[in-house]
Amino acid sequence: MELFATERNPIPPGAVAGTIHAADGVRLRVARWPALRVKARGTVCILQGQADTIELYFETVRELLDRGFAVAALDWRGQGGSERLLPHSRKGHVGSFEDYELDLRAFLDQVVVPHCPPPYYALCHSMGGLICVSAASRGELPFAKMVLAAPAFEFAIPEVSRAPLDRAGERLVRLGLAERAVPAYELFAHDRRPFAGNRATSDRGRFTRSAELLRRAPHLAVGPPTFGWLHAFAEARRRARGTGFAERIKAPVLMLGGSKDKVISTPAAGVFARRLPAGRQVVIPGGRHALFIERDPIRQQLWAAFDAFVPG
Repeated sequence: MELFATERNPIPPGAVAGTIHAADGVRLRVARWPALRVKARGTVCILQGQADTIELYFETVRELLDRGFAVAALDWRGQGGSERLLPHSRKGHVGSFEDYELDLRAFLDQVVVPHCPPPYYALCHSMGGLICVSAASRGELPFAKMVLAAPAFEFAIPEVSRAPLDRAGERLVRLGLAERAVPAYELFAHDRRPFAGNRATSDRGRFTRSAELLRRAPHLAVGPPTFGWLHAFAEARRRARGTGFAERIKAPVLMLGGSKDKVISTPAAGVFARRLPAGRQVVIPGGRHALFIERDPIRQQLWAAFDAFVPG
């Protein structure tokens, strides 16, 4: 499947897009960009968040190309241009977060390692950060360093609310309702929510650019997740809290969090960072959840931290 562009969101130059298949046969859309320099500084792999699509990262791709990196990206199963898992294609669904690790392994084996110059770096957002560290805890990744923006280790809600939500997801999955959408859960449906009161970004221009893209390419959009996805997310978070999980991740990790993130808990990411053998967290004042589409002063802090860390 080809990439989709709008006037405000053009495709960065040199894109090579295509499809691959995970080990279980699920079709995945991928894209890569060769470095603009003769000698690349390496390859940055963009691992997106829940309900994202490659097109929402075009600005980030251009900034990485300007820094001398090659870039590779994929759409996780069930979102973007990858194969949808349910007849109702706007539902965000997965049976287990380990399925996403199949996507990551296929992406690395079929796109990154054969076609992209090393060293390899991960640049993750939200759910992509949790998937990345889960695979890294198994010792399976070639990344020299990993940058996790707003990594999804916990919801930004109190434990008294989070625990019942997790139990509800588990109970409904056992009742055979795994494919039922979570009601009133449109946090990441960029094409249907207004700017006012959104939890993603304080930048109106970038917000409307994303919304316009998904309205014009509705086949790329995702709405609310299912209870199956919610339960899978709870199980992945539970594993991440387990003894030895963070401690097995040897690659240096930088976590970036927004001080005003109301979707994912920035303090929870800080707790995880302190468990890592080589991890640290930078909290960006005023940042909301989608740091890559935040206002320029916030994004400048994000890139300053990235430039100091990669390659470091």
